Amino acid sequence: MNETLSNMMKSAVLVGTALMFYAKISTGTLTYYINQRFVWLPYVALLIVLMLAVTLIYQLMRRPKLATAHAHHHHDHNHHHHDHDHDHDHTHNASWLTIALLSLPMLFGLLAPTKPLGTGALGSRSLAQAAPAREAAGARLSAPAKGEKNIMDWLREFSRSSNLSGFVGQPVDVIGFVYKDPKAGAGRFWVARFTVSCCVADASAIGMLVQSDGAANGLKDLQNDQWVRVTGKISVGEFDGEQVPVISASKVELTATPENPYLQP
Repeated sequence: MNETLSNMMKSAVLVGTALMFYAKISTGTLTYYINQRFVWLPYVALLIVLMLAVTLIYQLMRRPKLATAHAHHHHDHNHHHHDHDHDHDHTHNASWLTIALLSLPMLFGLLAPTKPLGTGALGSRSLAQAAPAREAAGARLSAPAKGEKNIMDWLREFSRSSNLSGFVGQPVDVIGFVYKDPKAGAGRFWVARFTVSCCVADASAIGMLVQSDGAANGLKDLQNDQWVRVTGKISVGEFDGEQVPVISASKVELTATPENPYLQP
């Protein structure tokens, strides 16, 4: 690949990458990929990529002028010096393989469906029934207000207690996606969320078991990955041979995917 074509291809990749970042920023889907605390990083990346693209495009626009100037002075240089310049011009040319590898993240970001992690990311794993540890040991974080606990908050409370019966009858109001586990039994499903510390690469799934009469809620045919709001009360049930907290649902209603679908440990 000659230098001009190499720079053109690199410019195209950079412009495409900038478009990818812009698409995620403009559609508000950055939190589908990274923790909300780090959403400023793609803005920095967009600026850097645009600066590199503009630099390469500027070099391409100047090349015809430089080539003309070089032709005017061609006879002033000896043959050895010309060979040295020729070799230097092609030292940093990118190969087709390099361009293809650099294009993959950009193409994946532009063409892959934009959606948060769901049951497809679980694979053969089961949902965790324990909340992940806080990121900063000993960090003093305010407790959630009554009635504002999410799935992770409830799991943290369960893990700190040795007697689940103390939670029986407490009101619950949580949002998550549906995971229909065959082991859960009839009339049961998991309401689940992913926790993300940095990005989706370190995501882990947590959930609470829900006991619900789907017909009574008008949602007999709930499907995996549908986002729902579950309200009800805590009861104690059994799953996989162990006592676990269960939401006895009084109402299950479909809801929109949250702006930030992941919970922060």
